[in-house]
Amino acid sequence: MRFFLIIFATLLLSSKFFTQSILIKNAVIHNGKGNTPYKADILIEKSKIVKIQNDISVRADTVINAEGLHLYPALISLNNILGLQEAESIRPTSDFADIGNFNPHLRTLTSFNTDSKIIPTVFSNGIMYTQCTPRGNYIAGTSSVVKLKAWNWEDAAIKEDGIHLYFPSEYTQKGWWAEPDKTEKNKEFQKQLSEIKNFFYQSKSYYLLNDTNTFNPRYEAMKDVWTGKKTVYIHCRMAKDILNAVQFAQEMQIPKVVLTECDEIYKVLDVVKKYHYPVILSRTNRLPTHTDDPIKINYELPALLEKNNILYSISAEGDMEAMQTRNLPFMAGMTIPYGLSKEDALKSITFNAAKILGIENILGSIEENKLASLILSKGDILDPMTCLIETLILEGKIYSTKNFQTDLYHKYLEKYGLKN
Repeated sequence: MRFFLIIFATLLLSSKFFTQSILIKNAVIHNGKGNTPYKADILIEKSKIVKIQNDISVRADTVINAEGLHLYPALISLNNILGLQEAESIRPTSDFADIGNFNPHLRTLTSFNTDSKIIPTVFSNGIMYTQCTPRGNYIAGTSSVVKLKAWNWEDAAIKEDGIHLYFPSEYTQKGWWAEPDKTEKNKEFQKQLSEIKNFFYQSKSYYLLNDTNTFNPRYEAMKDVWTGKKTVYIHCRMAKDILNAVQFAQEMQIPKVVLTECDEIYKVLDVVKKYHYPVILSRTNRLPTHTDDPIKINYELPALLEKNNILYSISAEGDMEAMQTRNLPFMAGMTIPYGLSKEDALKSITFNAAKILGIENILGSIEENKLASLILSKGDILDPMTCLIETLILEGKIYSTKNFQTDLYHKYLEKYGLKN
């Protein structure tokens, strides 16, 4: 009997059961919505922010003196395979793509690996949530929004948010990123487009008929698209592809659409603005798509979308994107010299990202009654030279900023007598 009492008491005192309150004093708050930073105290109870004001005087389990420190909302990475791939050269560690062209019923959520060795290196830079995104041809699957500290995929799950459609391109470019080759016309384009249209028409008919005697897992997965519960993320890069994607979305009457990657969106801004489609951009730190493109265009795109009141977010999509996600805040920071304010650059990977995912009521900004997922830093988290994150709080729990890379760093500092 005594043994069971001890076990019960241990569980009650564990982080899972123990209710912790945290009081952060005198922090400079960057709320993630593009507003001017201000100084205040924040009280956290359980997993939520319950009060933001000056001079909060209450008893708390943990009090953090944040004088001179900056407080940011948790960063959100969109359109990413983090947690779905461990080593690019080892095929069994990659679980983001499957065979077949129409797989809306395949969920990335159950493939998310909470024990990935890459995740701690990303988390320590303030990225606490990610959109696990399937890759493939046509409809690759259903993406999921997860938190990066969890026991398993059930614990990590925030939301299953959308179907990903990789729209066929009218033109294909040969070569690779360092040596792009000539662009050629895709002779199969009309056939590919026809196949996609037929699938959407059939899935819509399946939804409207609602025949209980017929079950099709692919069409079942599409039902929430037609009710507006799920977003269709259309991956399209070239200007012509973006126009085709918009025309397709209008023809199919898809309730919720997000345009993804969109390298040449600057050429068709008026069309995207007309239909109010949100946009997820690829990483800023990359070469222009074509040799004759403006050299700074990837840095200038966010400011251009901000100026035109188009909802957008910046992603780390591209080569080695799982590990490169750690640099997401710096990719956003690179837009600042090219027309975007610091607070709007932050907004692009916090509130804007949450709004695109439909979770802005719980995440994306520092506001009362939202989840207490926060970053406390000595410097600017968008600047690699001054960023020095001291404390990470995920849903009311304090986590270490350490990972195996920082352990190696301190190990060799000590070896050569450089550690203070």
